[in-house]
Amino acid sequence: MRSSPVFRLWSLLQTITTCTAAVLLSRATPAAVNGDLCTISSHRAALLGSRYYFQGGFYTFQGGDTNAAEKQLYWLDLNTSFPVQGLISTNTLHSTQATSDNQFKGSGAFLTNANQTALSIFGGQGIGPNTMDSMPTYNLSTNIWSNPEVSGGNLNFIRRDGMTSTSSDQTGQGLNYVLGGLENYHTVAKGLVKFDASDPSHPTWTNQSNTDVPGFNQAGLEYIRAGKAGLLIAWGGFNTVNWGPDDKQWPWNYRPMDNIAVYDIDTSTWYNVTATGDIPQTRAQFCSAVSAAPDDSSFQIHMYGGTHLSGNVTYQDLYILTIPSFRWIKKTNAGDQGGAKGAQTATAVNYYGMQCAMYKDRQMIILGGFFDDPVTKWNNKVCNSSYPVVKVLDVTNLQWVSQFDPSLDPYSVPHTVFDVIGGDTHGGATLTTPQGGFNDSALTDIFSKRVARYTAPASALPPPSTISNTPNSPNSPIISSSPSSNSTSTPTGAIAGGVVGGVAAIAAVAGFAFWFLRSRRKRRSSVRPPAEKSTTEDVDKKETLETPTYNNSVMQEMEAGTHPATQEMPADSFYEPHKPRELDTGVAPVAELPSQQFRSPIAK
Repeated sequence: MRSSPVFRLWSLLQTITTCTAAVLLSRATPAAVNGDLCTISSHRAALLGSRYYFQGGFYTFQGGDTNAAEKQLYWLDLNTSFPVQGLISTNTLHSTQATSDNQFKGSGAFLTNANQTALSIFGGQGIGPNTMDSMPTYNLSTNIWSNPEVSGGNLNFIRRDGMTSTSSDQTGQGLNYVLGGLENYHTVAKGLVKFDASDPSHPTWTNQSNTDVPGFNQAGLEYIRAGKAGLLIAWGGFNTVNWGPDDKQWPWNYRPMDNIAVYDIDTSTWYNVTATGDIPQTRAQFCSAVSAAPDDSSFQIHMYGGTHLSGNVTYQDLYILTIPSFRWIKKTNAGDQGGAKGAQTATAVNYYGMQCAMYKDRQMIILGGFFDDPVTKWNNKVCNSSYPVVKVLDVTNLQWVSQFDPSLDPYSVPHTVFDVIGGDTHGGATLTTPQGGFNDSALTDIFSKRVARYTAPASALPPPSTISNTPNSPNSPIISSSPSSNSTSTPTGAIAGGVVGGVAAIAAVAGFAFWFLRSRRKRRSSVRPPAEKSTTEDVDKKETLETPTYNNSVMQEMEAGTHPATQEMPADSFYEPHKPRELDTGVAPVAELPSQQFRSPIAK
């Protein structure tokens, strides 16, 4: 006996519908967050144009993941004002999807190109081969991840941690530098890697590995626009060349904070300069950012926080290394109790492992890190607005602010600085050499030169943040696969739209087919000879086709601005038709389905 052609067609179409939806939804990436961002640690970050990007490490969200790795690239829109005294709200946080494991592993560094239109990941706590001749790269203009090769050899050590990096983004040269750290978490990384992306389509890199390169781990490194082509300033952290008992967790001594290494990019030469003034305590895992006087007569390197692990000591203080006088200046009232309180107390929360960036020389953004609370002690699994995940220091007034404001006036030298080096708010520093003068005459000539300021053209800057208002929003640019990677990703919004559109189209086709076949059957029935009169007994023996019924499960489009975890549909979520019983020979034709019992697979 055969089943009805109408039912066979309907069963085939509903099977196709269910399978199609299941495949599409299986490619959707579950939402990573539910609420505000509370903590970030072991991350990397970079400021490009009007966005502050960060990725990797561990994140805690209010009502969501706790100290978990997130497969996202996040950013803050610096064209807008937002609060910086507590958590990062879902309205402030933006994101897009990463496409491979090495893109969201912790630590490492972001390197940039001359146009400031791409972010490349160097090192970190990734997986795969020890070294590579490529870097996972995100294009800010196209919102696409790729894995381009870099000429110069296999210099990207996937498991390289504790390094420090900087870039010449103030000059448009497209040069990036990576110094020190550990390979495979225990082998000292030697040399200074120079990544040259002045031609973004053909990046190159080299490794200066001669014996003159100082050994650093968890230290500071900044680029300043002094000298013919710029200078690198390195300080603090561990001295990986000098073994000693300073820290029980590491075999090396801390590097004295008055020992400043200077690298002249033009001549590829290292120098040592001894700093004076308010010398900070030895430490590692601090963060820093640079401001230049309006007339370029001085450069201020602002250093915040850090830790000295052997004594379980952490810091929440602020120091300024002003150059070229190489004076350390401590801002005694710049301490804070978790953020913008402006008063240093014994119960203040200290930070280390942060990332810092300077916005237009005026606002120092301090993002994430571990915090040391007298009660919780390094607990990054809590959501507490008293422990801000982002803080901003106005370096003109040397005060913590409660709101990031992109419209502030340009930087001017604070009294705290020009009281030491001379001049005024506009510059005019009169102290231009270290105490006792430079120990190498070449440095006098080097520090007499300046590299011109650079402003990136508007077309090269990332577009305004109209792509995503919240992490994993339907408009998020979660697409792309790298040419050399098999990993792919599909936009959540596109998936939802594809499911809805696909199911609706199939339902329309099914409805048309059902109407067409039923009409044809009626026409055929109208030309058949009249059937013999049935007896009551015959009628009682007839079997009728049970009408398929459907459950009340419906698919709903995710609301914008929320982050529910995408769930896999149950196998029976589309339809649960009762199995039809086949008709005996001679029974009446299939009855029309009652209209009120049909339930569309997608609720309108």
